[in-house]
Amino acid sequence: MGLLCLDGVSKTYASGSLRVGALVDVSMQVVPGEFVVVTGPSGSGKSTLLHVAAGLDRPEAGSVTLDGTDVYAMSERRRLQLRRKDLGFVHQFFNLLAPLSAVENVALPLVLAGVRPDDARVEAEVVLARLGLADRFGHKPAELSGGQQQRVAIARAVVHRPRLVLADEPTGNLDSKAGAGVLALLSELSEELGVAVLLVTHDASAVSFGDRHVALTDGYLLSGARV
Repeated sequence: MGLLCLDGVSKTYASGSLRVGALVDVSMQVVPGEFVVVTGPSGSGKSTLLHVAAGLDRPEAGSVTLDGTDVYAMSERRRLQLRRKDLGFVHQFFNLLAPLSAVENVALPLVLAGVRPDDARVEAEVVLARLGLADRFGHKPAELSGGQQQRVAIARAVVHRPRLVLADEPTGNLDSKAGAGVLALLSELSEELGVAVLLVTHDASAVSFGDRHVALTDGYLLSGARV
């Protein structure tokens, strides 16, 4: 049974007098622990897919369920709780808070969830060390390379042990070597922690790191195969 299930999902946006189909009758699922890579060019609907899956952008048609529960039947407060507890997010531009150190950035989701700051820091240090950043705990984002910043962002995304990580072009701001390292890291974490990953990207080289690949074209999802 799928952890995340989209069934007949459609989402349109207005562009002047036109209605543009960002997603058209999309059906897919992600099972626990699976790493799914979605590829497609700019404007194909990749980011919209993630926003709809995260409960951030209600579709006009179809349903989105997480572990059998309809995400858009929940109250906004319940969806916020779901995002904090069950979802992790990795973005292209890292979205780290500049005044905070690496360990403080990673600990923040736990603190927001009510974990004592000292305990949150311990958890953050464990995850950062696992990601090869034991010597960067006190460094602020500006003092880190792009690859290191993205590893901090990944640590922040998984520190609360989410069930699903949503990654939006996580290598788009990195060179090829750092990008490959980030993809390998996400694959390893998915396998080790049993975390499902739904990653969208325009980079076809990401396909080899996933368990399954699907493609988006003009809002239509094309079936993919295990890789």
